[in-house]
Amino acid sequence: MLLLVIFPTAASAVVECSTPDRSFKAFLQRFEQDIKFQHSRLVLPLVFRSGDYTMTDVVIELVDLGKVEKLDYSLILSLQGRTAENVSESILLSTKRYVEVFHDGPPESDLYRMLYKFRNIEGCWFLEEVHDKSL
Repeated sequence: MLLLVIFPTAASAVVECSTPDRSFKAFLQRFEQDIKFQHSRLVLPLVFRSGDYTMTDVVIELVDLGKVEKLDYSLILSLQGRTAENVSESILLSTKRYVEVFHDGPPESDLYRMLYKFRNIEGCWFLEEVHDKSL
């Protein structure tokens, strides 16, 4: 039995941005601090993955804006939140059109490990996937 799952791509999703971002760094800083801006910069439906391929099965969920807006937490920790929780941020992969940002919790714990995948569409950055790799 063949099971085909089709995920929308950034090109097929409706995304809007009136002013291109100066840089990914400037975009990310605003994205982490401003939830309203955060919700305006999502490729929808947003892909949520949970699990680590090497340890468990991965669960994939497609989430619409309504569900994102009902979350009682921000999609990504701000600098202040990372400092309070002892979470480090690193850029794992960066090209002109695609960036992966990794948040890693305290060194003695695997309880917080998040991978964020961003895509540049016509000069504007959008979050297209959140992958919770926490154990």
